[in-house]
Amino acid sequence: MSAENAQSVEKIASEVQQEVQQEDGLEFAHQPFINYEERIRSLESSIQTSNNQINCLETSVQTSNNENKNLKEIVVYIWWTQNVHRINIQLLSEQVEVEIKKNFFNNHLELVQKQFLEFIESVKYKN
Repeated sequence: MSAENAQSVEKIASEVQQEVQQEDGLEFAHQPFINYEERIRSLESSIQTSNNQINCLETSVQTSNNENKNLKEIVVYIWWTQNVHRINIQLLSEQVEVEIKKNFFNNHLELVQKQFLEFIESVKYKN
């Protein structure tokens, strides 16, 4: 493997590692407010980026057999990262559904409370 290819592979591995550290789902679980749609788009973009990285690494594997083991480990690591992102997307999507249902319930509850108070007021005036 040429020095240029080795540097390219090291750069990709470093980018993936930083991405995993920066975008780990646990980091976002502790934030009080999450823009779910933005987070899902970010994770989908990360998956696309890692697809591009895998394609680049596969090209490197085809051009050199000396470092195949390291490249395959990096490809597996990127693949694993994609799966982590997919799981986070699924969890965030489910959380969005929960938030929507919670908001709907709260709005409905407020409406019922308002109607109940109006009913009580109307009964008071009748008596």
